[in-house]
Amino acid sequence: MQSPPSVMASGGVAGVTVKFPFGTETSLCQMTGEQRHPIPGRGLLRVQKFPGVKMSGLDGIRKALELNLLELGEEPKGYGFGSYCFRDGLLCFSGFMPNMMYRPGFLPNIYYAMAGRAHFAAEALGDEA
Repeated sequence: MQSPPSVMASGGVAGVTVKFPFGTETSLCQMTGEQRHPIPGRGLLRVQKFPGVKMSGLDGIRKALELNLLELGEEPKGYGFGSYCFRDGLLCFSGFMPNMMYRPGFLPNIYYAMAGRAHFAAEALGDEA
């Protein structure tokens, strides 16, 4: 993970943190296996943050919904297991994948999907990022 497409990565027993290129900045991605969902149980929680977006309040919420539409509807870019939201002044993508979804090769696919999401979001946000 310490090579492209990441610019920084660290890991531990509970999960990993990776930074991917995002325009002139980086997108911080955190994956942890310590979260528990009330219905499917344990799984992988992914949170990806997109810094430097110059908006707040309703504009941020609208942009998150627009990115969901683009990524999942008009030009599918990922697996669809999660969604964009606007939280604490940041656009974020979060998703949870129960352990029952795990298959060999699953984690590298998620890793590269997050790298692709950083690229997609930087292009979709353009001047706003």
